[in-house]
Amino acid sequence: MTINYQNLNKAETFLINWQYKKLEGAEMELAQAIAKSDSDNRKVFSYFFPEYSQAITDFQSKSGYWPSIEVKAGLLDPNWEEKMKQRQLKHAAMELAFQKEA
Repeated sequence: MTINYQNLNKAETFLINWQYKKLEGAEMELAQAIAKSDSDNRKVFSYFFPEYSQAITDFQSKSGYWPSIEVKAGLLDPNWEEKMKQRQLKHAAMELAFQKEA
């Protein structure tokens, strides 16, 4: 697995490294603390670590945000949604065929 960091900003790099377990020590503890924080503590983290807090907030709440970052980092095929739909349709057809045989 090769991560293309050239296309990522500071917050996206932090997020990729957090999710792919590349952070260590204080950085990993910071990511975990932000991710677990309630709304009041998230405000404190946002004051001191605005980019990181926003990236984790977007990761947790914005639909499609995380896959877009993985695509940007070269970790996910840009056509992942279409390929997933094709796999789901294939699986459904196989399941239907199996049910007809039974």
